[in-house]
Amino acid sequence: MPTTQEIRVRTVLSALAVLVILGLPTTAAAVPVTLTFDELERFDSESITTQYGPLVTFEFAQISTYGVSLDPFENPLPVSGENVLSDFGGFMRLVFSAPVISFSGFFNYGGPLSIMAFRNSDPDTAVATAQSLFASNLASSLNDAPNEQIMLEGMFDGILISAADFGGFTIDNLTFDIAAVPEPGTFALMLLGGTGLLLRRRRRTR
Repeated sequence: MPTTQEIRVRTVLSALAVLVILGLPTTAAAVPVTLTFDELERFDSESITTQYGPLVTFEFAQISTYGVSLDPFENPLPVSGENVLSDFGGFMRLVFSAPVISFSGFFNYGGPLSIMAFRNSDPDTAVATAQSLFASNLASSLNDAPNEQIMLEGMFDGILISAADFGGFTIDNLTFDIAAVPEPGTFALMLLGGTGLLLRRRRRTR
């Protein structure tokens, strides 16, 4: 049963998705979305899948809470709040319902990270790729680089994150920019054009 907070988050994200689909926002800039993983009333180790729908769904992801399943001796404080998103078996997949032009997050990892952006119509072809700076940035690695920010840019609707040797990783303040959509006038013309084609097709079939 969704909590009140989850219903609010879904309502806001649903409204944003409708605006994006209908082309109501201005196209001067993309629409930025940031997930801190403290928005939902979720408990440590709970799976995250469609709670942030309809804009993005997750596979092989779960909540980790600092000081509970997230070891404070190995991991730094989260960038915000106390929850982060962690992998489930060394990799994680994100699928966006609308094309995005950038993706970023603050990562802590126990194995070298590889991130690939792709289009769902061709998931085996990389649109953009990025790698972590180190083999690990946890406290035991002695690399003084916690919460490494990694960014990808392009036009894509899927992200695959993997850590070598099934090393674990976490993400905080995950941010993505939804691609600009047609202006309202352009969208209206598209609708009128589509309606005209349907009417012509009906006349021909009579």
